[in-house]
Parts: sequence; C-alpha cells; structure tokens
Amino acid sequence: MLKLNATTTALVVIDLQEGILPFAGGPYTANE
Repeated sequence: MLKLNATTTALVVIDLQEGILPFAGGPYTANE
C-alpha cells in the first residue's frame, strides 16, 4: 500500500509541477 501511495503521490506532484511551473515562470526565474 505504501509503495502504491508513494508512486501515486510522486506522479501527482510531477503533474502539478508541470502544470504550475509554466505559469510561475519556471524554476530558474523563481530562483533568480
């Protein structure tokens, strides 16, 4: 169960990052 939850969470986080980063200007712009 934990492995399944960890994998699902990782996929969700990646999906959220791909959806949010373009609007946030990307990690490079945010860091600078």
